[in-house]
Parts: sequence; C-alpha cells; structure tokens
Amino acid sequence: TLVFSIFILSNALAGMLCSGSVDILGCRALCAVGGVLAAAGFAFTSYVRNIDIVYLTFGIAGGTGISLMTLSCMVQGAKYFEKRRSLVSGIIYSGSSAAGIIWPPIVSYVLMSRSLEKVMHLYALTCIVCAFLAFFLKPLCTLLNVFLYFL
Repeated sequence: TLVFSIFILSNALAGMLCSGSVDILGCRALCAVGGVLAAAGFAFTSYVRNIDIVYLTFGIAGGTGISLMTLSCMVQGAKYFEKRRSLVSGIIYSGSSAAGIIWPPIVSYVLMSRSLEKVMHLYALTCIVCAFLAFFLKPLCTLLNVFLYFL
C-alpha cells in the first residue's frame, strides 16, 4: 500500500540526513532522536483515523525514525571496529534480518488477539526501549563536542 511505500521511501531518504548528521551530533544522539521520533509516529498512528495523517505518522515519522536508529548503529559499529568491520556490519544486518523472522508471529498474534492499535503501541514501546539503549552507545568525537569544548 501507499503507507508502506512512504515508510520505505522516507527510510531510504533519511539515510542521507543521518550520514551527514552523524559527524555533527554523534550516533548516540541520532539513535535516541530516531527512537523517540519513530515511537511518536507509531503511537500517534494508533489514534488516527484519517489515512492522510497516517501517511505522516507511520510513513514519514516512523520511517525516518527507524532509519536514524539503524544507520547510527551501523556507523557506530564501523567506526569502532576497524579491524573486523565487515564482521560487525554482518552481525548488525543479521539482527535486522532476525527481526524480520521474529516480529511477524508476534505481530499476527497481537493483531488477532487485540487490535492494530495495540500493534502500534508495541512498535512504539520497542522504539522507546531502543532510544533508551542508545545512551549506552560509546560517544564519538563530534563537531558539536569540539565546538562546545572551545566555548
């Protein structure tokens, strides 16, 4: 459907935003912002009844937030594991693929026993947990940190 197409498109386009912002803000901040943005988008989607608003909440906010979380973790792994960079990238991508295997049975169970609103709440809760876990990422030397150091 168009909602998922907008989700995938915003996910792909936000990669360019994320790649430029990592050097300025750092992986920790981008992952946390992405988690909060995606959680807000999914939570608002559960209450919306207008498809045009769902395009914004699920499609753009959710897709952009997921992209910020995923790509900042990719950059974090690539910056800290120079010797085994390909192995780390493979592990991170495998985690995304494992989520594609684990989530569908959970989502279908919640969808059958509860409702679509509860599925969106589950997605939002997962993104909030990811935003919290972002604070455990090792901080990188960013332009913002360098600028604040000299003030």
